[in-house]
Amino acid sequence: MDMKTYLKQASPEQRAALADKVTSSVGYFYLIGGGHRKPSVKLCQRLVAAEPMLSLTELRPDVWSSGGVQVSESATANDDAESVPAMPRRRASDNEEASHE
Repeated sequence: MDMKTYLKQASPEQRAALADKVTSSVGYFYLIGGGHRKPSVKLCQRLVAAEPMLSLTELRPDVWSSGGVQVSESATANDDAESVPAMPRRRASDNEEASHE
């Protein structure tokens, strides 16, 4: 079962209990279910251990084959900790030029 289906079928209490068991949040489950985030490999494993109705292959088909075998070399890739590119630092000369205009 995928996360979207689970969220439709589970009661609010069941969703909250699962979130507590896997140290996540129901809000994050909705991001996963809506396709806005991908759970990490470790979170997938915790989810399936805590709720056997969920399946590794449906949570992350890009990582696991239909037999539950990890198929991706980049299995640690996830959206759990999205990186943000750093802003370039301004040089002191940039500030001086801007003040003279």
